[in-house]
Order: sequence, then C-alpha cells, then structure tokens
Amino acid sequence: MSSIDVRKILVALMFVSAMVIPVTQTWSQEMCEAPVWNVGDKWVFDQGTVEVVGGDEKSFTVKFSGDTLLVEEATVIFERSTFKITQILEGKREQKYRGPRDSILNFPLNPGKTWKGKFVGKRRGAAVGESEAQGFENFQVLGWEDVEVKAGKFKTVKLEYKQEVMAGGRTLFEVSAWYWYSPDVKYLVKWEGAKRFQFRWELVSFDLKK
Repeated sequence: MSSIDVRKILVALMFVSAMVIPVTQTWSQEMCEAPVWNVGDKWVFDQGTVEVVGGDEKSFTVKFSGDTLLVEEATVIFERSTFKITQILEGKREQKYRGPRDSILNFPLNPGKTWKGKFVGKRRGAAVGESEAQGFENFQVLGWEDVEVKAGKFKTVKLEYKQEVMAGGRTLFEVSAWYWYSPDVKYLVKWEGAKRFQFRWELVSFDLKK
C-alpha cells in the first residue's frame, strides 16, 4: 500500500471520528439519572428549605420547612430506587403519603417522558361540608434548559405538571406548573405556577455533603 493510500485512510478515520463524538455527547445530555443524596444535603429557597436528615440503603428522609410547594411542611421518606415520596412522618410514626406530587422526581428524566399520578384530598365548604376529592396528575419532561436563579446559572431539565381535581363527577379546578431540576444541584432549582398555582420560588443557596 502506498503512503498516499495510508494518508487517505487516516483522513477518512479522522472524519468518521469527528462525526461520532458529537452524537455521543448529545446522548449523554439527553438522559438525567437519579442523584445520590447524603445526610446534610440542604437547599435553601426564597420560600423555605429542604434538607436530607436521614437515609439507608432503601430510602432518604427529607425535611421540608416553609412553603416549598412540593409537599406541605413535613418530614417525608423518598424511596431510593424511584425517588417517589412513600411515607410522611408524624412524630416517630410513619403514615402512607397520599398527597400530590409524590412522583415528580421520576428518574431517569429524558425529554418526552410522561407519567401519571393521583391523590385523594378533602373538600370543605359551607354547602358541601367535608367530602372527598380526587386529584389526577400528568407529568412531562419538556427538555433541557439553561436557567439563572439567585444561587447561580444551571443546566436543567424542565418538567411540566398538570393537575385536575374532581368531586362528584365534575371538575372543580385545573392547575399547571413548571419545575426545573439541576443535576449539579441534585434537586429542583425553580418552580413557577399558573392559575391557582400563581406562585414562584427559586434556589437561593445549597450545600451538598460528600
């Protein structure tokens, strides 16, 4: 084989490599895997704080303080394998968590992924007294987005959340919200809502233990 032929082959291989590498990098950005939390990890928002206060090989125990709008102010247990909120602590007693948004962190997160959820709540009013209401949830990963919050600039996965609450066979109300999750922060960094969820919070600071 002549030296000219060898040079042609090397150039061809370099060209193929240049085409393959960007594809690999793009794919790695598409999939967002579950983080590993450590006791002491803490996220401070302008509406409250979230802190990992315990954990074992199967779960994480997380305390929510203030109005962080993922769950009510409480200490809850996340299942490590699914990141679903399974239990809520009342003192030392565990009860099954039946509230909304128990599976908003449904890893892995990749653009286009969708899933559903539901919950049961209490409806109170002068006309109806106390009755049961059902909530139906739809989640969707919209894609990657760069966002800037008080804690800094982050590459995030944007999620859309829709909720419909029904009672007596009719829709009481519908709401929509958007969440931004950062792999670097290991948690949500921003939340915005519409209609009845016309609130907004964002990350102010965070501390991740090693």
